[in-house]
Amino acid sequence: RMYVQDTVQNVQYMQKDIRNPFAPSVYSFDKVAHIAKYLIQGYGRVQDAECRGMTQALAQLDPEGRGRIPLHIFYSQPHTADYQFKETAYYLQQVGAMDEGGGVPSVR
Repeated sequence: RMYVQDTVQNVQYMQKDIRNPFAPSVYSFDKVAHIAKYLIQGYGRVQDAECRGMTQALAQLDPEGRGRIPLHIFYSQPHTADYQFKETAYYLQQVGAMDEGGGVPSVR
């Protein structure tokens, strides 16, 4: 959502010298198509950065470095953490992310 708002504001800024700052912004179909193309082209970078950040956060939760996070650690992130994981144990089981072998349920 923030990415979309930032992109629209960037487009508005790029037109600052040719548009009336006192008139509401009105976009033609071609301009909206241009903004959509710009959003689509840039979103991969945003998604990739988010994915890498989450991967690093999950790796920090893996106490033994074996690709498994004990379920109680997975759920016990403080509210100030960048990510709070809320997927239910049932959901994690259904998608194959739950490892219940080894005595302690873990997320892989």
